[in-house]
Amino acid sequence: MTNYALGAVEMAIIPLDDGVDDASTVHVCLVEAKTGGHFVSLRQNDNKVTLDFEEIPLLVEAVELLKLSADAAEDEDDEDDEPVEDDEPVAKEWPEPSDEFLLELKPEEVLALLTEPFDAKHLLLTEPFDAKHLRRAFLWNNSPQGQSYWNDVYEGRQPFLQEHKDILSGFLVKRSKLIKEQKKEKKQPAPTEAFLRRLNVEEVLVLLANPSCLSILDGAFSWGSSLQGHSYWSAIRHSDSPLGKEQLDILRSWLLARFALDEK
Repeated sequence: MTNYALGAVEMAIIPLDDGVDDASTVHVCLVEAKTGGHFVSLRQNDNKVTLDFEEIPLLVEAVELLKLSADAAEDEDDEDDEPVEDDEPVAKEWPEPSDEFLLELKPEEVLALLTEPFDAKHLLLTEPFDAKHLRRAFLWNNSPQGQSYWNDVYEGRQPFLQEHKDILSGFLVKRSKLIKEQKKEKKQPAPTEAFLRRLNVEEVLVLLANPSCLSILDGAFSWGSSLQGHSYWSAIRHSDSPLGKEQLDILRSWLLARFALDEK
C-alpha cells in the first residue's frame, strides 16, 4: 500500500485584480533534479526559468543594484530639470577605498541600509534595529570618510541623506568590480609533465561526473606532487562537502593538458 503525505511543491504570484488565470501570473515550483537535490522553477505563460537555491540570494542582490542604478538615473533626470544655482555646494570627493576595506565589506548589511534606511534623528532616544546595519557593515575607521563621519550619522548628529546612500552604493559597485578583476587574474598553475603522465584519467573523469565521490580522490593522482599540495587535497577529501568549482576547474585543466600530451 502506498503512503501519502501533504507537501507544498508549487505556489503562484497572482495579480489580485485579475486572478490566477491571468497571463502575468508567475508559478513558482519546487522541482527535484535527476542528480539529486532540488531547484526552483519559475513559469509565466510559456516562459520558464530554473534556479538553484544558491542563485536566489545573488538574484536578489542583482535586482537591488539594478534598482539603485535606475533610481540614480531618475534623480539625475530630475536634477537636469531644476534650475542651477551658482551657490550650490559641490559634493566632496573622497579618496578611493582600499582593496582590503572593500573585501571586508558586508554587502548584506550595506544593502539593508540602502533599501531600509533608518531615521537617524531618533537614535539618541532608542536604537531601531535598522541602525545596527551601519555598525556591522564595515569598519568606519578604515573607510575613506573615517570614524567620526559615520559616527555622526549613527549618533544622529548628521541625518542619513542621499549623500550617504551614494557613498554606500559606490562601495558595492567598487567591490563587485574588484572581485571580478581578481577572478580574471587568478590562473591555475601548470603541472609538470611527469605529474600529468601519472594522472589516473578514468578516476578524474569519475570525479568530474560525481563531485561527491570524494573517496575517488585517493587514487586519482598524487596529492603531494600536485601544485596545491597534500594538505590542500587532504582537507577536501575529509570534508563533508563535494568538490567545488575551484577543484573541478583544476581537474578539468589537468585532463586537457594530459590529452594534449597524448596527442603529441
